[in-house]
Amino acid sequence: MPTITDIKLKSRYIPVGPLLIDNASWIGNDSYFRYPFILINLANFKEHRSKYNIPDDVFLLTDSGGFQVISGKCNYDWKQSLEQQLMIGATRIFAFDTPPLIKAKDGGGSNAMFNPMDYDTTKKIIEQNFDVAMKQSDYLKQHAPDKLKDFFYILHGSTKELLDYNIELIKNRIGGMENYTKYFGGVCYSVKGEDNIFLTTAMIHANQYFIKRNIPVHVLGFGSETRMVIMVRCKITTFDSTTAANAKIFSTIFNHVNMGGRKKNVQSIHHTRWPFTAQFCDCPVCCKVDFIDMAKNAPTKVGQYLTLHNLYQLMRFNTFLDSIEADKYTETVKEFLELDSEILNCLEYIDLADKIGIDKAYEKYKHFMKPEKTMQKSLF
Repeated sequence: MPTITDIKLKSRYIPVGPLLIDNASWIGNDSYFRYPFILINLANFKEHRSKYNIPDDVFLLTDSGGFQVISGKCNYDWKQSLEQQLMIGATRIFAFDTPPLIKAKDGGGSNAMFNPMDYDTTKKIIEQNFDVAMKQSDYLKQHAPDKLKDFFYILHGSTKELLDYNIELIKNRIGGMENYTKYFGGVCYSVKGEDNIFLTTAMIHANQYFIKRNIPVHVLGFGSETRMVIMVRCKITTFDSTTAANAKIFSTIFNHVNMGGRKKNVQSIHHTRWPFTAQFCDCPVCCKVDFIDMAKNAPTKVGQYLTLHNLYQLMRFNTFLDSIEADKYTETVKEFLELDSEILNCLEYIDLADKIGIDKAYEKYKHFMKPEKTMQKSLF
């Protein structure tokens, strides 16, 4: 069975998927290729992972329930969230956080249904989340001390000032970063928005305060093919997005020839307009799946199997990026990939931060961000 799981990556993409993907999965021993990494909604689990045919060696992530809290769909508290994650055998345990967002519309479950809280209220939410995380840390020390190394504080913030406030809180509550691993094994950055310069600021921040201290970092929801370029450059340990799974719904295909250029890289193909008359790819999925026949006779399965094609291409891309030396990264990416000027600007920002530090580099690049991202009393 084809696999790339033996490759040791500094930064690794975690695909988001439903609990079961019919016969088109990537975690089972009978998959077209095996990639034992997945993030699944915690609410989908009622029993241990083994009851859902998730092998022990699968790197399993779940949410903590925080987003369900503000969606009004969460039926457990911090203790139940912790016990649930322990019960199912999650590889990482995420602290039970309340995102600093206000529900704006009825229906749906995306971030678009929420508005940000103001700066001062966000600070209070960050404080509350830290207090809850400390309760959970104490609980683990008493009941499952071996899992403390897998317990991740969730760090919220969508301005640099709010990111820094988390570090200030760590200093005031537990004596600083030198004491961090006495309470947590890692950190999860929960940063939202479309501003890539701010995202880069957050990733530089994660690298400076955590990665350089050998503390693992996970980033929620930012693993698209272009943003992967930023994640890998900053050596983020793990990151996820729904990119790979989107094909099941939208029949989106990633061009395996040029993974770098967004405009040329992705296109949506409705199953009634399948354009290929021959095999178009030599990946483990496309070598075994007859997409031409499927488009005619089982059209609803096209997106399902394109999901696996897309995931395989993302894994190849992740491996390619991870293999580049940091001091050669920007020039190599410029040479081999078609990226827009904003992403290239982000890479130059990271390079400068490596040389002069995050604070000085931020002063030089913050004017590229949307105005509200740099104002201390702004909404994020």
